[in-house]
Amino acid sequence: MQKFYYLLLVFLLSIIACKNQTTESIVKIYETKNNTLRYSQVFDHAEIIKLQTTPECLISGINKVSVDQNRIFCFDSKLQTIFIFSNDGLFISKINAKGKGPGEMLSGRAYTLDRNNHHLEFLDSTGKSIYIYDYDGNLLKVQPSIYVGGFEKVNERTYIGYSYNSVARTNKTTIKSEIFAFNQKGKIEKNYYEQTKLKTDFGYHTHILTW
Repeated sequence: MQKFYYLLLVFLLSIIACKNQTTESIVKIYETKNNTLRYSQVFDHAEIIKLQTTPECLISGINKVSVDQNRIFCFDSKLQTIFIFSNDGLFISKINAKGKGPGEMLSGRAYTLDRNNHHLEFLDSTGKSIYIYDYDGNLLKVQPSIYVGGFEKVNERTYIGYSYNSVARTNKTTIKSEIFAFNQKGKIEKNYYEQTKLKTDFGYHTHILTW
């Protein structure tokens, strides 16, 4: 049976009312039934940057890369570590706070950038928390989250998340979808797709891309 791969492209339009400060998010999902994504569909140009290698920044594999404010962020999911480099490839610092003590997380699953405030937000799914750092890797604060496989921040108060396996869980309920919006307090605001439809029609889910 042929496997279909789908690219989830997330476009969010935030409408903020001056008086009520309410936010409406619109998510459009486009599917593709082939394995080819054209370079021109995603990038304007390419540049090769050699990353510095030292005993402090030995990377086993890169699962996600982000660039902002002269910083390059590389996530190694095996090491549960985010390596931070300058735009010239020089090593600056790394975030690896796995542990059970103050300021430490149980499982670093994914990260997103808050480009407006220049913050990096590291998701601890097991601990149901989001650890917020500055772009140099200094911990600023910790806020509540939910059990979720991955996420992206789309505006000041809203995240789009997806369940990593069968369902995503909160303390009280089971979310009946694989794609959903939640806020900074870890509260589900909207479900976008029911679990049964995703299993039948999609087969596999991939990462969420936002811009």
